[in-house]
Amino acid sequence: MKSFLVSRYLFSLGIAALIFYYCTAPVVPSVIDEETQCEIFYDGDDWVMSYRDLRDYMAHLIVFGALSFSLALETLLAKLTSSFRTKRMWVMALLIPILYGGLIELIQQNFFPPRSAEWTDWLADALGCAIGFGVAALCAPRLVDLILKFLKNIRNK
Repeated sequence: MKSFLVSRYLFSLGIAALIFYYCTAPVVPSVIDEETQCEIFYDGDDWVMSYRDLRDYMAHLIVFGALSFSLALETLLAKLTSSFRTKRMWVMALLIPILYGGLIELIQQNFFPPRSAEWTDWLADALGCAIGFGVAALCAPRLVDLILKFLKNIRNK
């Protein structure tokens, strides 16, 4: 069973590992400018100003959307289900990534100071999962057909 999960969900496990690494990596010390609400940090050469919250939320949306999309695609490729309307698809591609985002927030809070758990980060994770799942529902069935045809052509040669 373990080797089945690892072999069928290798890409998704890689994305999950990268998410975990970047969510638990040491943070660069920064200061928030009260007037502009921008983050100011020293990048080694110069002081840099950025809108940290927007950048952070976009990163959460993108990586958790990618995780949900890849889980949906790999669930279809593994032939565990053939439809997005099944409970298995909802659990594998939507519920598990959302719970993973919440778990990462709790791990950050308890084991990786000065990082903290934030509801808004988890909300961005969940929204990213919903977007990734929606995109997968629109694109994945056709994409799976193309991948399977490609693999069939390679095997026949």
